[in-house]
Amino acid sequence: MRLIDADDMLNMVDLLNDRAYSKREIAAMINTRSTAYDIDKVVEELEHYKSQYEKISLSINDEVERRIYIAKDATMYNAIEIVKQGVRQK
Repeated sequence: MRLIDADDMLNMVDLLNDRAYSKREIAAMINTRSTAYDIDKVVEELEHYKSQYEKISLSINDEVERRIYIAKDATMYNAIEIVKQGVRQK
């Protein structure tokens, strides 16, 4: 599943004539619609936050606080992998 740009989809519908379309034709039209966000930019931003959390975790002396940033770093890693996995499923 992916998010598609609803405005792009509505523009496509406006261009259709009044003839009937098969489910296959409609599915093909939907599959050609662009994703609603730039996946590369999402990954880039998540990697930026991950890097920041990693740097902070290495500079903190308090063990509890350090573990918080290590967990945030791990969470960003998981988020990046989820986004990348979504791309591969296309």
